[in-house]
Amino acid sequence: MRVRRALTTLAAAVTVATLTATPAAAATTTFTVSSRGLSADAVFSNFPENGRPVTGTVYTDVYVFAADDATTIDGTTYSDDFVFVDVFKYKIDWRGNLVGVSDRLGEASGDQVTFTADARKLSTASVTARVPMQTCTPTGCSPSGTATISVTWTGDGPTTTYKSSYRTNDPGQFHASGRFTGTSREASATGSVPALGNASAIFASISSGRSVERTICHC
Repeated sequence: MRVRRALTTLAAAVTVATLTATPAAAATTTFTVSSRGLSADAVFSNFPENGRPVTGTVYTDVYVFAADDATTIDGTTYSDDFVFVDVFKYKIDWRGNLVGVSDRLGEASGDQVTFTADARKLSTASVTARVPMQTCTPTGCSPSGTATISVTWTGDGPTTTYKSSYRTNDPGQFHASGRFTGTSREASATGSVPALGNASAIFASISSGRSVERTICHC
């Protein structure tokens, strides 16, 4: 994803500058990163609605997160659609403990993803994507084909607004601060997802957010 590559490059530049600077060559450099965008997430599951699982039966939870973000780094803007999918299979043993069976996950961006959302009212959102997947176990991960997803959200619940900020300082090295604002609305979601096929979500939301982060490096 272009945004993630840009942020990784920025972090590496700050780290290298900090490690290689000498007192005689010290200078002040300021990095500013801002982002804004829309997102939607949903959880699909075939776990019994009555909360009473059958011992030994394998159940599946599918988590879908989709976003359309624009990130600006020192005046240059990077935009991308993005989706993340996690297909978790598990069972419940006779003691009531959850026992993982498998975890298949993947992410995609750019031309592989189409995500849209209503920015004003958070009333609708949709995503279609082809996602390269991998299956992970305690010993590692391996490719496991491509999943096709198509999910539609309808904002039909209350809206919540949130704000947060942070400030950190390492005297003589760097000073960093940031602020975040956003709005989230409860939603319903339906669509076609890996393992479960056509399904309705047991949880869903549509969100919009904005953030600004500023780092001053004495390097």
